[in-house]
Amino acid sequence: GLRLSLGLTKELDLVPLVFSPSDTVEACAYIENLGAAATVLNTRFTVGRYPSPTELDFHITGPAGRLPVINLFEKLGQLKAADYSTVAPGETAGKTLNLWSWYDFALPGEYVIEVHYRNYSDPGGLGAWQGELVADPVTITIE
Repeated sequence: GLRLSLGLTKELDLVPLVFSPSDTVEACAYIENLGAAATVLNTRFTVGRYPSPTELDFHITGPAGRLPVINLFEKLGQLKAADYSTVAPGETAGKTLNLWSWYDFALPGEYVIEVHYRNYSDPGGLGAWQGELVADPVTITIE
């Protein structure tokens, strides 16, 4: 009953997903609870590179192939019970990120962005959901 989605702020303005190399590529990764029951989720949404204990991992492929991560991870320390929230049916939880902080979109061309979410922790025995989610990819153009 959970769905991970990826949206770009330019979509909200109904602007085509075309950026210049100097633009900010801002994305929102969010989880929707489509089920009938409330779910305890890790809502810290740290960014990292697999394999790591982080929650969000972006796979971005551009004109020259897979983009390497230029910032390895957010250093937020160990997960704790306060990093978890109960998400009711129909509610969402997520985080907005500037992907330029993590990846270099310097070459003109198309970039396919995919985000993965994972949680395999349950500090304090909260009954947290554990597993992995993958969002549908989003394609942008840098010109």
